[in-house]
Order: sequence, then structure tokens, then C-alpha cells
Amino acid sequence: MCWKLWPYWIKGGIWGGVVYGIAVLYLSKTMASFSWVIPIPPWMDIVTQPFIYVVTFIGVSLRLIGIDLELQNSVGMIVWYTCMFLSGFLMGVVVGYLYGKFKNRRKVV
Repeated sequence: MCWKLWPYWIKGGIWGGVVYGIAVLYLSKTMASFSWVIPIPPWMDIVTQPFIYVVTFIGVSLRLIGIDLELQNSVGMIVWYTCMFLSGFLMGVVVGYLYGKFKNRRKVV
């Protein structure tokens, strides 16, 4: 597979999904261990907001079908990590798309 042939929005989506997933996992573990000492900072709400929207959308959709989203079983954990990757992927797609538009604009002019 040649990485150079992929559009910028796909590259940005993949990088965004991986980086966002790792960052949210690290921050959730760090904040869980320190939350009794220091309060959770307000910027954490901004970082986790897309993840909350995706989890809510998928959770409500599964609930309408009749599947409960419980984190104690394997289906719930798979959905949880999939939502984490999807929210990062969507943010990366937007950043990659904008980067590709601005970079290609400089080449044409």
C-alpha cells in the first residue's frame, strides 16, 4: 500500500483516530488516579466532547434496537473503543480535508 496515494482526509482520519484513542485512554487513566487530589480541568470537556456525542448516538441507536450498552461485557467494550476511534477519525477527517485544501491551493497559484 502506498501512503502517498491516499487523500489527506483519509490520512488525517487514521492519524486522528489513533492519536485521539491513545490520548483519551491515557487521560482517562491519569484523571481517574488523580481526580481525588485535583479537580478535573475544564479543557477535558472540550477534548472528550466529540467522543461523548458519538457514544450517545450509538448508544441510543443500540438501545432502540434492543441491545444494552454495558461496559461489563465484551460487546459493550467493543462498541466503546469503536466509538473512541470513530470520534477521533471524524476530527482527523476534518483536519486532513482542510489541510489538503490549503496545501493544494498553494500549488495551483
